[in-house]
Amino acid sequence: MQWKRRSTRNVVGVLPGSDPALRDEIVLLEAYYDGISVVPALAPAAEMASSAAALLEVARYLSRDPPARTVVFAATSAHHLSLGGMSAFLQRHCRTEPHYAALVEDPIDVKLAVSLDLSSHTDELAIWNSSTDLYQRRYFAPFGSAFTRMADELGPAVGYDTSPVLYNGITPVGGLAWNSLMPGGDLRSNSQLALEAGIPALAFVTVNDARLVVDTPL
Repeated sequence: MQWKRRSTRNVVGVLPGSDPALRDEIVLLEAYYDGISVVPALAPAAEMASSAAALLEVARYLSRDPPARTVVFAATSAHHLSLGGMSAFLQRHCRTEPHYAALVEDPIDVKLAVSLDLSSHTDELAIWNSSTDLYQRRYFAPFGSAFTRMADELGPAVGYDTSPVLYNGITPVGGLAWNSLMPGGDLRSNSQLALEAGIPALAFVTVNDARLVVDTPL
């Protein structure tokens, strides 16, 4: 097999908010859609499409009952090339530093970025604040508490009786740490780039799965 250089694209859709007073507050929901393998002909991209599949399902659900705030859905490419798709999205839409802001082509004032990084090897999900920095953990701690509380309330209604419904990866309980939920602890989420660009960012991550076969043809 010969390697070929190809261009990729981010795919972006917008669902306008239903509340005129809040629709200018934009939430970015993002998932990558590319796959990787050391044997390209056997790349396990179906497994890596879990996040993109969830993104489409959320878009379908919200389109029936739009939220108050505008949601931008972004299926990003080149995640496995140094998070290239997310980097390109931020460069095009979301940079705020004076030098880079002048280069932004189509500004989007994102108030919160949420990335999906899912796999099919466990059904255990955590919310994460995209950083292990203590200051960032303290800032995002209320998000973790609020989301896990809502998950516990909504889980039984949809037939999900596993406890916890959603792990708190921001301030884990019971003596756990992020490394306890994500073996190796070195997950590189697209939301981390958003946080580094100055945007509050969260990620929903499949946990207790080290993604050991990501760089293999299995």
